[in-house]
Amino acid sequence: MSNSNASINTLPSRKAVAVTASDSTAITGGPVRGILVATAGSYDLLLPGNAAVVTIYLAAGIVHPISVTRVNSTSAASTSGIVGFM
Repeated sequence: MSNSNASINTLPSRKAVAVTASDSTAITGGPVRGILVATAGSYDLLLPGNAAVVTIYLAAGIVHPISVTRVNSTSAASTSGIVGFM
């Protein structure tokens, strides 16, 4: 039986980058494989392969295993204190 998740990279992240929230600019070097926020709340995220953003509640201080190409600044709980893991 084949594994449909075989292409998912499960190795630990090797790099952390500061993420600048923007409604138009993608994360430099992205997408990131995980995201951490300093302020809990709702964030509009653009995921790889999606044409529209999705609003996701993120808890503070936790690395969320979500692949993200952009964090929108409009309606973000905070536009600073965002770290992406590659």
